[in-house]
Amino acid sequence: MRPVPLHLPTFTSSPAGPVEEQAQGATVQFTSSQLAGSRWDDRNEARADGERRARPDEKRLRALGYTVHGIGGLRVLNTLTEEQPDLPLGQQLVGPGGYDVVCSGTFIYDVRSRETRVPAGPVMRGGHLDSRGVEKGQRRGAVAVLADGTIRIARTGGASGNVTVQTLQAAFGSPDNAVMDLCGGGALLLERGAAIVNQDLVEVQRFESGGGGFQAPQLRLGMHVALGICEGTAWLVVAHSHSGLTMQQDLHAAGFGSLVVFDGSSGGFVRDAFGTPYVGREVQGFGIHLRA
Repeated sequence: MRPVPLHLPTFTSSPAGPVEEQAQGATVQFTSSQLAGSRWDDRNEARADGERRARPDEKRLRALGYTVHGIGGLRVLNTLTEEQPDLPLGQQLVGPGGYDVVCSGTFIYDVRSRETRVPAGPVMRGGHLDSRGVEKGQRRGAVAVLADGTIRIARTGGASGNVTVQTLQAAFGSPDNAVMDLCGGGALLLERGAAIVNQDLVEVQRFESGGGGFQAPQLRLGMHVALGICEGTAWLVVAHSHSGLTMQQDLHAAGFGSLVVFDGSSGGFVRDAFGTPYVGREVQGFGIHLRA
């Protein structure tokens, strides 16, 4: 039996309205189109045992200024925890015996009153919750890795303090396939085939600074790190000089059904065998093994 989906009001290009339901004491909402049949399909899930599907037009994306890597395996890395912190991203082994690519993850908030750094959204490693993130990051996009290696992209949700291991497992996992790693707090721009509108970014995902929405600093023209799913396969996308709106349009046209944008600009970090030159924040991100 599949877990009861959590629900959170969203604004997408889909004409369907929200359906409300309670589960695990937290509220997350999805559009009724998402609740029809299975929540997971090749627009938002890359199954570890799935068939290799058609690839996006990588040559065209490169011509548009993107670097794309097909993801075979993914692990969340995090130094912002007192319990078994990972090495900083710059100290992770890249190459034989290590990861193929290491990149930045969620946006990071500097809490000056506590002289500490806090992830924008929830971060899980090995089935344990490292951080719930900040209140405004609770209803944003997330990438989850299940026990069998399946990768899912959707949004987390709940009021402040209600993101727990249980709510994240209910939102992303299955009874026989638990969430092991998760990174939230990103800007969800494509959601199960639908393009997210500006109102969603402002009112639900709470990208409110600057002009808000696509005009927020996190989505303005610049370098961005994103993870997406295209026809049942997961991809790392590095946008070298793009806005969030341009990324949404380009990647939607390329066949992506899900896209979540993480830390970039001066905070963006990418280290790979190809010399991608970004060495921003090193405190939280992803270790990636490329798809064969």
